[in-house]
Amino acid sequence: WVQTLKDAHMAIDANLQWECKAIGKPRPAYRWLKNGQPLTTEGRIHVEAGRLTISRISLLDSGMYQCVADNEYGAAYASAELKVVASPPDFTRRPVKKSTVIQRGGEVVLECRPHASPKATISWWKEGEPLKDSK
Repeated sequence: WVQTLKDAHMAIDANLQWECKAIGKPRPAYRWLKNGQPLTTEGRIHVEAGRLTISRISLLDSGMYQCVADNEYGAAYASAELKVVASPPDFTRRPVKKSTVIQRGGEVVLECRPHASPKATISWWKEGEPLKDSK
């Protein structure tokens, strides 16, 4: 193998690209397997020689993948696991401050950066009303 695969932990809707390269004479042909079953180009999955691309990955794409390079003299296998991560917004790593004291008429920056997969949509509310860009 000149280039092999590495396990991947990815968020839902991300794009995956794996590439493997092998040396052999005659030049090897490539096949891709998921959980032991052949993969072909279809819908979000694109297979081209030693390259596998999956667009907008979903939980169903999780599994063990293999790139197989073979010629008339034998085969070489490279394997990697794809774990698709899905988690609701969580503030334990970066909590939002419960209160902030500022001078009247001053400016304040409030940060809201939850850990979430896929990335969370953020909205701000004050006294039950959504805040919009304004003074």
